[in-house]
Amino acid sequence: MNIRSAIAGLLVLLVLTLFLPGCAKRAPALAQLSNSGFEQPLDSGWVQTVVNDSSPLDSGTIERSDTLGQPDSWFAVRVYKYHREHAMLSQTVELEMLAQIARFDARFRIGANVPCTPVAAVAFNYLDSAGARLGRTLFYLPSSYCTWTDSDSLHLIRITDTTGAWSHYGLDLQAELDSCLPLVDQSRVRKLCVELAASVDYSG
Repeated sequence: MNIRSAIAGLLVLLVLTLFLPGCAKRAPALAQLSNSGFEQPLDSGWVQTVVNDSSPLDSGTIERSDTLGQPDSWFAVRVYKYHREHAMLSQTVELEMLAQIARFDARFRIGANVPCTPVAAVAFNYLDSAGARLGRTLFYLPSSYCTWTDSDSLHLIRITDTTGAWSHYGLDLQAELDSCLPLVDQSRVRKLCVELAASVDYSG
């Protein structure tokens, strides 16, 4: 069974709340992704992970390019998985305040609507100071066979556009934690891990 899932995109974190100059207390620093526009090679700022099944046909690819059809002239990346397991591009940043908006452009594609459940996703993981995950928000395009479900520490945002077109997305971190992730202790959130991932649950 030839199954593929892929995610391509550009990620940037923007401020939600403005801090007035002249305050006696230092304003919390905004989270800044390194090489967020992928202008530099991916070994600058990003961690690449490809995990394959035992099949000799397994393949996972992470590539940086300026020819992925994005509407603007900057670079983009493509994360692709063929057969079981996953490929992922990730980066973790310090998160001094939650009042920020993560904005990104992406296109989500899967090769077919089949039982081995390919998924293309962009994930935002809320971590404590030691790097332990407290909760997760996932923008994802799955096969209809995917059985992932929401919980008090996992919020799934299903992509409705199945055309594979580039679209704009945004996530208000504070509102997300307040409304959708009640199990996450916000006082312990110190880091944000961003992941671009393509996965296939089963091999056929």
